[in-house]
Amino acid sequence: MKIGIVLIFSMAVGAFIAHLLLKDIGYVLIEYLGYSIETSFPFVLILFLMLYFIIRTLARFIFIPKKIILNLESVKNKKNNNKLNLAVKYFFEGSWAKAEKIFSNTLESSDMLLIKFLLAARAANSQGLTNRRDEWLRLAYENVPNSKSAILLTKAELQYNNKDYEGALATLENYRDGKSNHPLGIELLAKTYNSLQDWDSLISIAARISNAEIDKQEKVSIVKNALNRLGKKSNLTDKALDLFIGGLSNSIRNEPGIVATYSILLGNLGLGDKAEQILSKAISKKWDNDLVLSYGLIRSSKLDNQLHKSERWLENHPESANLLLTCGRLCMSLELWGKAKKYLEAIQTIDDTKLESYQLYGLLLKNLGDCERACEVYRKGIESSIRNMEKDY
Repeated sequence: MKIGIVLIFSMAVGAFIAHLLLKDIGYVLIEYLGYSIETSFPFVLILFLMLYFIIRTLARFIFIPKKIILNLESVKNKKNNNKLNLAVKYFFEGSWAKAEKIFSNTLESSDMLLIKFLLAARAANSQGLTNRRDEWLRLAYENVPNSKSAILLTKAELQYNNKDYEGALATLENYRDGKSNHPLGIELLAKTYNSLQDWDSLISIAARISNAEIDKQEKVSIVKNALNRLGKKSNLTDKALDLFIGGLSNSIRNEPGIVATYSILLGNLGLGDKAEQILSKAISKKWDNDLVLSYGLIRSSKLDNQLHKSERWLENHPESANLLLTCGRLCMSLELWGKAKKYLEAIQTIDDTKLESYQLYGLLLKNLGDCERACEVYRKGIESSIRNMEKDY
């Protein structure tokens, strides 16, 4: 249709030009190799225009096969994308076998190969087919070798989720030969060391755990485990403790559980004054049960001042069973038996499930010579503990 319109338009233009040149239509002579052609100028002009459009038309026909191929490839790619979308849908719906089969059938297309291999490996792993999982990951490495870190981290994650901690560690050690500071790599390494109870290795990467992509509470728990294990070393020094704490990020270092554990370890090294200052400062910033309980376990050189400070806190937190326990514990250390008894008995009216209060109260009564009543308190404590265990079930 377009070509026809163009030809009509060309003829009209030619006719118009011929009309303008009607009085003097011009003369054209072409000679070549002894041959000559004589014609009018308007005819040559129209001839050139027709020749141009004929060449354009032929060119279109010549390139038609290429357009057909491109259209076919487009249709094929669309079909593969639809299959891939279906496979992803099955994957996230939990239809692992269906997803893996479709991923396998779409490998003829080179698009998104890494995604196909990794999701196929996850699908196989979800079916418990670990050998097939590893085969998919091997193929991924062969076909997409520049994605080694993603492939190894995927394998380590799947091994860890399957509780194959030794296998996960071996994969992670291979990964660490390359890029060792990836947050996911650090996360998996920390979790694996923690699960294997490889405390020395966990302690060695504690500072790097701060950058790991782990849930904060889980991160705090792992760092706390490492700190506790560091505290059990026979050659522990305050310098080693400070070096460990100093390497942590501020957000982890200031977590109550970390501050409490650190302070108790300082106290165990005979640095009660330093521990008391750290805990006192932390409690003034944020009231926390772990910090309050730890404060009662610290023995500074001015224990009476420590008790007075705890009693001042009690004015603002009279219903805190943890603070009452701390006050009672400090009173017992100062041999203020009457005061200690008052605090420990007050806990029973607020929270009768606190096992530590029964233990301390029984010990207090024993020191006062009332062994019969001490046994009764111990019995109540055991009954309370059993009731709590039954609630959990």
